[in-house]
Amino acid sequence: MAQESDHKSDVDQEEGIFSGHPVKMAQESDHRSDVDQEETNEDNNSSMVDYTEQFTPTGPFRTRDELISWVQIVGKNSGFIIVVKKSDVGGNGRRGRVYLACERHGSYRVRCKMPETDEKGDKKRKRRSNTGTKKCDCPFLLNAKNPRDGVWTLTVVCGTHNHESAKYLEGHSYAGRLDNDEVNVMLQMMKSNAKPKDILLTLKDRNPTNASTLRTIYNARQKQRLIESGGRSHMQQLLHLLNEANYIECHRCYDDTSIVRDIFWAHPGSLQLLKCFPRVLFMDCSYKTNRYKYPVLQVVGVTSTDMTFSVAFGYMTDKKEDNFMWVLQKLKNMVDGWPLPEVIVTDKDLALMSAIKRVFPEAINLFSMSHVDKNVMANIKEKFAKSSEFQEFVQKWNELVYASNEFEYYRQIDLLETEYGAVQGLIPHLRSAWLNQYKEKFVTAWTNDVMHFGNTNTNNAENAHERLKRFLGTSQGNFVTLWTTIDSMIELQHLEIKASFERSLTMVVDKYQDPIFTQLRGLISKVALDKIWEELQRVPSVGVDRDSCGCVLRRTHGLPCAHELALYQHDQLPIPFGDINSHWQKLNMTPKKCDLQRDFNFKEVIQKVVEKYENSDEVGRATTVQKLIEIAAFSTTSTVVPLEKD
Repeated sequence: MAQESDHKSDVDQEEGIFSGHPVKMAQESDHRSDVDQEETNEDNNSSMVDYTEQFTPTGPFRTRDELISWVQIVGKNSGFIIVVKKSDVGGNGRRGRVYLACERHGSYRVRCKMPETDEKGDKKRKRRSNTGTKKCDCPFLLNAKNPRDGVWTLTVVCGTHNHESAKYLEGHSYAGRLDNDEVNVMLQMMKSNAKPKDILLTLKDRNPTNASTLRTIYNARQKQRLIESGGRSHMQQLLHLLNEANYIECHRCYDDTSIVRDIFWAHPGSLQLLKCFPRVLFMDCSYKTNRYKYPVLQVVGVTSTDMTFSVAFGYMTDKKEDNFMWVLQKLKNMVDGWPLPEVIVTDKDLALMSAIKRVFPEAINLFSMSHVDKNVMANIKEKFAKSSEFQEFVQKWNELVYASNEFEYYRQIDLLETEYGAVQGLIPHLRSAWLNQYKEKFVTAWTNDVMHFGNTNTNNAENAHERLKRFLGTSQGNFVTLWTTIDSMIELQHLEIKASFERSLTMVVDKYQDPIFTQLRGLISKVALDKIWEELQRVPSVGVDRDSCGCVLRRTHGLPCAHELALYQHDQLPIPFGDINSHWQKLNMTPKKCDLQRDFNFKEVIQKVVEKYENSDEVGRATTVQKLIEIAAFSTTSTVVPLEKD
């Protein structure tokens, strides 16, 4: 039986040689694998280059960092990234030691994410998706020692790599790390609200060998923010930053919780500006400014140089009257003891309007004309089939809105109803939405009796909000990044305002060389001088007739109107400094409490008025009497006193 078995196996062996038997296939496979291994070794040997000479230093290194920096620079120049494999700082009789290797040194170790079961119910390992490795068992290795004399020596253990050098270092995360100087540059640019792409371009410009990518900047920026926050949440960090910067801050939480509901804050410099220019404020809510979808109420003031400044910000959970009232009450408390706003310009936000009426009952609430026009045009444009008809309506609407008096307003609305009464729903919409209840808030026939300094027909509020969104750049920022951006924006605002003050104090335009401006040059805002100069152009057609003048500039801006200027020209007198509203006289950011509590010697003032009246001619006496009537009646709509006849 044994002989037969041996014989069969020999036969099988012979048959296998000719019939594709597994024995032959295994032999061929072994032969091929040996050939492939030899070819692979030849390829690896062909790509191996000895870099021992490049890593042979000319002298010892004084510090460990100096040695590592030198090795990494030499490695980068050769296209390889050298990292610290293992390190021992020494101590207790041990010498310091550092092993430096190629970043592709070693082999990849599979790490499990979580176990899962296969079809049979047995647990199996699940590999992470989209994972990989750079490691390829590169043999390159350096050994650095720190002998007892304190200097470091470097020894090349293996100077060859089993892979080609990198053509571009940008794809290597370690090569793209920022050094201390680059981190400082990034921090400075972060304070200036520079975008990551601008930071990266600056670093590349400073160091052409920099291998950082945009992702490197994002990661470094996030790491810095985590360090600064110290483990605090976004809201906690915001409150911390506000306190550090001496901001005025108030917040309220939901009942019996520590969850912040609303928060109010204001820059200390903005508070100073508000005390200097308290009369007119803009209020409007902005949306899409933060990832939490909180609407932000921005309060904006205006200076004597017609520049806007951010007074305060209120982040609210909702746009309800209660939220607005809380923010406005904090604003009111902030200026306790100082003048309150006399005019507040808003859009048609009923909750905000109601809150203003309750918190600032003495203030006049006006509508921003740009908001009214935009809203009206958007709702009625579809009612006109032809563009020419729509343009004709716009002209008629403007004549109605800018009517000079109530009589003219009612005349224009009658014409509008006569001409467009057949347009379905047009007149009823205009009446119900705007004219019946809110005409006093935007029609000039009524707003011309309000001292608003020209801040109803401008886009100051909208410009302020657009500037805010432009500075923020994104609608996905958190409270900390929002505050950082807004703080920088406010600082720039204050710088621009200071510059505008200086221009008004030092720059004298040629057209203001007229003697009538003698007492005003360099003492009031250039904006006020421009408006007076424009009013002077009306003098030849108006003269001293008050009815023809209309006195709109006096009522709305507190500046001399055409008929007053005609009187000054007739007497060859300069415009008195005291004839200018105090709003235009303020050219600094320092509020003075005494401005509200001046101690006047009324008897002395009255005596001077009497002397001026007795020494004036007919025109001068008429001017004096007109001003006294206005003061006594506390009104600017008194009738003209006729000149005395011989």
